[in-house]
Amino acid sequence: MAISVSGSYLKGNSETELLSELILIFEDGDEDSILRQDAYLAMGRDWDELPSAAWEFDIRKQTDPSVVEEAKRHLAEDASKT
Repeated sequence: MAISVSGSYLKGNSETELLSELILIFEDGDEDSILRQDAYLAMGRDWDELPSAAWEFDIRKQTDPSVVEEAKRHLAEDASKT
């Protein structure tokens, strides 16, 4: 749940460490699949847009690479501001 809430937080706030951690969790193939799913969804959805826990998600088939690329672009933009 904390990962999901972080996605809502990031919609209105810039927090490079948090966004970076979400990307790392998602891209870590050894990480638990539920955590990877939550990290992916947090990068691209608001809290009220998240699917119910009963929703089956296939991380290999239902991820959009542009969501992760957009998150990485935000990281790069934040890094260039500092």
